[in-house]
Amino acid sequence: MFPQYTSLLQSAGFVNVEAHEEPTPIGPWPKNRRLKEIGIYFQYQFLEAAVDSYSLALFTRFGGWTKEETQALLAHVRKEVKSNKMHVYTHWYVSCWLTNDFALLVCPGHPNDSKDATAPT
Repeated sequence: MFPQYTSLLQSAGFVNVEAHEEPTPIGPWPKNRRLKEIGIYFQYQFLEAAVDSYSLALFTRFGGWTKEETQALLAHVRKEVKSNKMHVYTHWYVSCWLTNDFALLVCPGHPNDSKDATAPT
């Protein structure tokens, strides 16, 4: 879906649409300070919300697993991800655009991110 965001936003009337993808670590294992901090947040989100929401329906509805079997597997997944033995990445998709009412001037993670940008009055 992400590659289509730019054209979908433009067809909805947004202008100056920019989109980019960043490989994002899951966990505090990167040496780079910025990536380490991002990885801490993504690991928390992944372990506390994403693992269950991504996996339960897939394994129980389509894989024939019971909820208990799936939960046992996910407990092992959580333990493995927390161990930082695997250097896991995900993809973070960011879109920025302008509207007639409000200019979104700050695009988190974008190379041109401006910390002091403000909305027009």
